Amino acid sequence: MESQVFYNGECPVCGLEVARYRRMLPGADATCWSDVAVNQDALAAHGLTVDDVVRRIHVLTRDGRMLVGVPALAAIWRETPSRPYRALARFVSLPVVRWVAAGAYEVLAAILYAWNTARGSNPARRQAGAQT
Repeated sequence: MESQVFYNGECPVCGLEVARYRRMLPGADATCWSDVAVNQDALAAHGLTVDDVVRRIHVLTRDGRMLVGVPALAAIWRETPSRPYRALARFVSLPVVRWVAAGAYEVLAAILYAWNTARGSNPARRQAGAQT
């Protein structure tokens, strides 16, 4: 994939999914997996905040495009050797499906954000609290 994936590893759902993708992707070592709960150094260089990444997964592609949410997941899925994931990437890229998938992702992302904040697994909220 030779790209950079920004995610919140403290989120149990996000962390497990990214761990699965790391195991599945051929050449996963060529991908930079940036867990914002552990390392936030690369964010500013890409115009991202911790809160941006805690809210939604981001992928910086080889050609320099920043993908967020469903398009980011589709980029990861497209690179896996798994036919179901590659098919899912094509499916969520269809115009009408893309719109529905993006809406569903936003709802799920908001729920996960609230849940992680409530359970103390939101690095952005801890960072904001430390600055006050």
